[in-house]
Amino acid sequence: MAVKNRIIVDAARDHLDYDDGALAGLVHVEFDHLADQAERLLKVTRTERNRAVQEGLTEGLRQASMDGELISNIIDEARELAWSEIGTAIIGKLRDAYMPAADPQYQKDRETRLRELRTINFAELQAANEGEY
Repeated sequence: MAVKNRIIVDAARDHLDYDDGALAGLVHVEFDHLADQAERLLKVTRTERNRAVQEGLTEGLRQASMDGELISNIIDEARELAWSEIGTAIIGKLRDAYMPAADPQYQKDRETRLRELRTINFAELQAANEGEY
């Protein structure tokens, strides 16, 4: 989530280019941060079983922070999620930007638009544009 949010903030607010290296650093820092939190929990863990779980978690997070393939996969997934979220937001903004039904003039001009549409000679229009594409 932190990586996805960073991609969105960098693109939308800060107008920064996409940077795999910076994101890899962020993933590494996030794993280390989680490992530090797990390590702090060791100080308050009372049972031997919980201690073993916390130690395993801490070690696993430290190893994950050094796993280039895992970090790359996390970045790829975050990028897909970020662009999906950005795309959804853009589509929503475009829909809100112009709603013809909400424009009273749109309804008033409807008959005129339909009348003009019926007067178009589509065969002539097509012939005039032959070879353009």
